[in-house]
Amino acid sequence: MSSIVAQIEKIGVVGSGTMGNGIAQVAATAGFQVLLFDISKEQLDRAIQTISKSLSKLSEKGKLKESPDSVLKRLSPSTQLSDLGSCQFVIEAATENREIKFKLFSDLDRILAPGVVIATNTSSILKSLKVLIAVYAAIPMTTKAAAAATMPIIICWEFI
Repeated sequence: MSSIVAQIEKIGVVGSGTMGNGIAQVAATAGFQVLLFDISKEQLDRAIQTISKSLSKLSEKGKLKESPDSVLKRLSPSTQLSDLGSCQFVIEAATENREIKFKLFSDLDRILAPGVVIATNTSSILKSLKVLIAVYAAIPMTTKAAAAATMPIIICWEFI
């Protein structure tokens, strides 16, 4: 296991629809604590039910190494975005709306600790728009520096 993965104890998943609940299930099955965030309590309840049914089917087929209840205990649903502040890795799987995603990334930038990786799951936005995404990476200022500086790295996708 790489040193970065070894440092991850809790994964945040933003959005509990089809993709979000699937990502949360895989992460919890892999042994991570998972905070599943959605603005809708009803959607979170549906997601947990979907995950529970899926885990039961996997268990019946002998494809789970532990009980479905053990996996479910690693899932924590939340409607409070600030709860993601305790995560070391966050995967965004929110609705396919550019403005919502941009606001979400701005909010996450204020909530998350420096160095937390934010990944995005999108099926259409990058195909339909010319998008600039700023990725912040900790870059040591010098080899003697005790602290790191944050430097934006701009990545541009051009779809012709």
